[in-house]
This record gives sequence, C-alpha cells and structure tokens, in this order.
Amino acid sequence: MQLDKVIQELDEIDFCTISSQFRQNKSEKFLKLFELYRKHTDEGELFAQLNVSNAAFYTLKSRLMDKIQDYLFKNIKDERSEILKNVANIDNLIFQFPKETAIAIIKKIEQDLIKNDMQHELTVIYHALKKMNINTEKYYEYSQKYNIAVANSLAIDKGENVLLDFNQKLGQYYLNKEEQDFKRLMFYKKEINNLLNLYPSDHLLVFKYLIDVQYSLFVRQSDESIEEHSVEELLRRIVSVYNEHTDDKCYSFIMKYLDVLYFEYYIQQKLFVNAQKYFEKIVFNNLNKVHCNRCYFTFNFFISTIKLYKFNSKEDRLLTDVEAFDIEIDLDNVFEKILFTNFIAYSCYYSSSFKKGITTLNKLLSEVSLKSFIHSEIEIKLFLLLFYALEGMHEHFNSTYRSLVRKIKDAIQYDYENALTLAEILKTSISTRSEDSKLFRIRELSAKFNLLNNSSRAILPGLGIDDLFVNKLLSRKSIQLIRA
Repeated sequence: MQLDKVIQELDEIDFCTISSQFRQNKSEKFLKLFELYRKHTDEGELFAQLNVSNAAFYTLKSRLMDKIQDYLFKNIKDERSEILKNVANIDNLIFQFPKETAIAIIKKIEQDLIKNDMQHELTVIYHALKKMNINTEKYYEYSQKYNIAVANSLAIDKGENVLLDFNQKLGQYYLNKEEQDFKRLMFYKKEINNLLNLYPSDHLLVFKYLIDVQYSLFVRQSDESIEEHSVEELLRRIVSVYNEHTDDKCYSFIMKYLDVLYFEYYIQQKLFVNAQKYFEKIVFNNLNKVHCNRCYFTFNFFISTIKLYKFNSKEDRLLTDVEAFDIEIDLDNVFEKILFTNFIAYSCYYSSSFKKGITTLNKLLSEVSLKSFIHSEIEIKLFLLLFYALEGMHEHFNSTYRSLVRKIKDAIQYDYENALTLAEILKTSISTRSEDSKLFRIRELSAKFNLLNNSSRAILPGLGIDDLFVNKLLSRKSIQLIRA
C-alpha cells in the first residue's frame, strides 16, 4: 500500500477528522507527515521538513498507516451493519439463549438476509439451524438449504469473476480486435446466462444485465441478430433490482456507474442533449476516477467525451478540462494506460498542442510494449504521423511512416487499408505537390478513408476526417513553410 495515495484519496471530512485527532493527542510528527503527504510533497522534502533519520522516518510512516487504517476500519458505513452484526453473533445466540428463542431470532435474521439477497451470510444461518436441529426431522431441510446457500454463494462469486473477466477481455478486444477475443466475450456472455439459469439470484441478474449492456454498446456487430431487450430496457431493469435492495452497497455503487452507461447509450444514439445531462452528473460525482476492472468498462468514455465536446463545438477546451477533471489512472492496468494516452493525444490535437502530443505518445511507446496490441500500435503511430506532419518534422515522419507500413504489411491476416489510406493522406500533406494538387488528392483519399473506416477495425474514431481536418492539416503546413 502507498501511504501518500491513501492520504490523498481521503475525502475532506475524513482528512479533517484525522488531523483533529492528531492535534488533540499532540501527535505533531504524525500531523506534519500527514499534512505533507496531502500536499503531494516528495520524499526528499519530507526528510528535510521532518528532520529525522531514515529508520525513524520509515517507522513514522508505518505507524501513521496503522492509525489511518484503524480510523477507516472503525468508520466503514453500511446500512446493513445491524444484520451483519447479528450474523457475527450467531454462536452467542445458540449457546446463551433457550433453543426455541434462539431459533426464533435466527429465523428473523434469515428473513432479512433473504430479502437482501445475502447468500454468503445465509450459509452461516443454515449451518447454525442444522446444528440446532440435529435430532429433529428438520435437520435434512436445513442441510438442503445450507447446500443451496453454499452453491448460490459460490455462483455469485463466480458470476462476479465472469463480469470482471468480461471487462478485462473487452479492453483487450478494443486494443487488438482479435477474433479469438471476440469469441471469448461470447463465451462469457453464455457463461453468465448458464449460471443464472442454474442459480437464480438478483446479483447474478444484474451481472448479466451489465454484460449484455456492454456487449450491445461496444461489441455487437452489424450482422448479429438484435438483442432480446434494448439497452435502455436493460438499464431500467438494473434500476428496478436496485429499488428492491437500496441498502446493498454493491447495487448502490453500480447505480452511480449506470450514469456512464446511460451517457454511452445516448452518445451512440446521437441524443447529445440527454448525454450532456449524464456527463455533468459523472463529473459532479467524481466518476472520472473509476477504473476498468470494476463493474463496467470505461474505455469508450474517453471517445464519447470527445464526441460530446465536438457536438458542443468545445473540442479546443478538451486538454484544459481533462487536467481539471483530475482523472486517475491505474498504472498497473495497461489497457487503461493506452486508452488514456490516446485520449490525451486527441485533446492535444484539438487544442493544437502538437508537441505535447508527440511527447505523450513517445513516452507511452517507451514504457509499454504494444506487441500484443497491433490495432493500438497502428493507431498510435498514425497519431504520431499526424503530429509530425502538423509540426513539419519530416525526418521523424518518414521513419515512423516506414515503420507503420512494415507493421501493417506484416499483419497480413488483417485488413488495414483504412490505416494505409490515412497514412497516405498525411504523406500527401507534406509532399512537394502544389497546394491545389494536394487538396484534390487529400479530399479524394479522405472520401475513400471514410468509406473504409466503418468496420470493427475503425481507426481513430474520435478524429473525424472532414473538411475541418483537411483545412487544419494544409493550413498548418503553410505556416511551417512560412516559418522556414
């Protein structure tokens, strides 16, 4: 665990409460270290300000982490805490109360757990009822219920794993467009259906709906049959399940994330006014800090955000706003890192910060191996070509162009004529042709690119190869010539 990250992620109320405790206890060293970490102070400055030895510093860090963990543990908020407390107290009920009284209390707890679909906790209840009825005819009944609760509990765990595996594979599929990844997504879709058929549960039902929504939005191909239920209907059904379990934190968190899925749906339907409302909710609720490995996958949020900004004619503000959003990226998640870098590159393009775009993309290429992500590597190198062309960096352009063409030709099993066409557009823009000849050729190639770029292997969907793009490309080139 990283102490600095934990402190920076504390909300203002928790930060102020812990600070106040340190002041009351006159724990000056803890308070100072706590506040310095909150200010993103680097470790060299920490040593200087605290004036302690290495050993004392690391001891101080360890003890501060212990104190923060203890505070957070004691202040976990869960409306179901009373039910959970009763479940944890089952052994006391069995041994301290008369048998019939204990059974009456346990049966009441059972009803609350069934109502809240808490299958893990039900295993404890039925295990207790088995023990208390070992000499009665009800022993077999509770043994059966115990076995069913165990099976349901394991099925929910399995279902959540299927959802997480689906989300991870969805990221991989988006970055490489491999047929085998598409088939694996289909497999996960069938697997969650099979689990739900065997072990009906509201949790599994919501996991299925989340998979179905994401599949419809991001995976379903044009020649596939239409889903049984529309995306909007599936989202409504998730809300319906939540309304029956409003105290369940799992559903509460999913409800917050549904704003993103509604946003994606309205962007796809080109209902930008509706999408704007959900985008504002997302920013207000800090959901820009969600990660790809949670209950849904956020990769397309970046592309959809670009589409919304373009609709509002505010794309030149993207880079400034992205920095203000303070988006957190899980650096261990390679999918997230690649997709967010692409988003920054788009933002740099629309704000004309081309050199920043070059630096950002080259940094990614030096830190991450894209060998397994051919599609993404092609996109990133095309973006670099665009920036090199706009900055008039011909030598860098030519070496990257040759590398890109080799990469596409080596990937003979894929059809990337759209990528080759876009590369040809960019190459034409820096050629020695006359301006009229360039304009005619680029418009011709642009029409071809837009026809080709509608498959599952679409390249740079947030760019838009239109008259604005062509004018920007050629006018920027003219500025470079004037400077020269």
